[in-house]
Amino acid sequence: MGWERAFVGREAELARFDEATIHRERGDLVRAEEMYRKSLETNERLGQREGMAADYGNLGLIHRTRGDLDQAKEMFEKSLDVSERLWQREGLATDYYNLGLAYLLRDDYGRAEEIFRRSLEIFERFEQQEGMANAYGNLGVICLLRDDLDRAEEMIRKSIEVEKQLGRQEEMATDYGNLGEVCQRLGRKGEARELWEKARDLFEKIGMSDLVEDLQGLLSSLDAE
Repeated sequence: MGWERAFVGREAELARFDEATIHRERGDLVRAEEMYRKSLETNERLGQREGMAADYGNLGLIHRTRGDLDQAKEMFEKSLDVSERLWQREGLATDYYNLGLAYLLRDDYGRAEEIFRRSLEIFERFEQQEGMANAYGNLGVICLLRDDLDRAEEMIRKSIEVEKQLGRQEEMATDYGNLGEVCQRLGRKGEARELWEKARDLFEKIGMSDLVEDLQGLLSSLDAE
């Protein structure tokens, strides 16, 4: 199993209310891509490198949403290159994170872990809690996929600790689900049940019925053992 967690980050600072982002959030990816590319052309012409980094990053998010991971990786790498030259701490950490997620989705766990750890170092240095929680969570997923269960538990519990402070219910539910998988594999079935019930109840509370069904299936599998 293992549920990864997406993270936007930079766009929350630079593009939250722009028209292209509104189109992307509505699912109109064609229109959003068109507008981001126009923005990129303008920023390149004017030498606005911060804007270029944001445009590359947002184009990467569009490609990732479409499942075009090679193009997403290319865009995130371009965004990262600009951010490194500018030393934008927020943008740099976010670019590392999104690039790491692209590698994770391509099943390149070694490269994904390396890049997530770079993003985590920056998020921790500047106490960016949302980024820290997401990085911890996805590092936990990688360890889970590699069957490194002790490290997986350590990372996911760190994520949960931060998520409780932030009050992010969807992310907490994801962590509970992944930690339940760790406990189940370690033979701690009672803990796995408790965690999966917490995950199920939170997903139900926020209306994510497909994941409620997934968790109910996992709980039923425990009963069958």
